[in-house]
Parts: sequence; structure tokens; C-alpha cells
Amino acid sequence: MSRFNHSNFSIQGGQGFQITFENGYTVSVQFGQYHYCSNKNLKLNDDVYTKDCRNAETAIFYKDTHPFHKHKGDDVQSYQSPKEVLETLKYAESLPNPEEEAYDINELDKKVSGIKRGDIDMKNY
Repeated sequence: MSRFNHSNFSIQGGQGFQITFENGYTVSVQFGQYHYCSNKNLKLNDDVYTKDCRNAETAIFYKDTHPFHKHKGDDVQSYQSPKEVLETLKYAESLPNPEEEAYDINELDKKVSGIKRGDIDMKNY
């Protein structure tokens, strides 16, 4: 079954959500015990989910393509603050649909991505 559909929002196993934009890109925002976030490795039963987390793991993909779209130098962005999640959402929404036009992703990344890894103070998360 295809992960891509025309829905814009979907819940993912009680541990996060995905948002799909008109350009075909989806941002996955996950914060369960198996994701790169403060809840990672929590000692919970598999049927118990935490409701809150200080940060989240994000990943961008286009329809069913693998690997994930690289952003901030990696396929998956770990321990992202709410502000960084918003930045990732804006970035994915701004990407041109690769089926409609050719583009230089490195140049686009420089223009859109305003937060760099060194700008983040991890002790607050």
C-alpha cells in the first residue's frame, strides 16, 4: 500500500503524525519511545503511549521514494524543538515538485534553511 495519498494529515501509531503538502512531500513528526527524541527508550509497555515530549524526530520524503530527503545534513533530524519542526515543515512545503521542474536542492537548502546544527543549544532539550 502506498504511503502517499491525497490526505494532508495522518496519525502514525499514536506516536506522531505526518503532513503531506501539495508538492507531494510529506513531513513525518514522531515522538514515541523508538524515535530520536526525549522519549527514546522509555520503559513503557508497547500498548502505552506518552502524550508529551519536549522534542521530536522529523523526516521528509517524496511520495514513496527512499531514502528520505536529506535535510540539515541527514535523512532523519533528531531531537527537534517545536521551532525546528516548524522550520522543517516550511522547508518541505517550499520544495518544488520534482515531477514538475528541475531544481538544485543544495541551492534551495541554502535559501530556505535558516537553522544550523550549531545554532541549537541541546542542554535545553
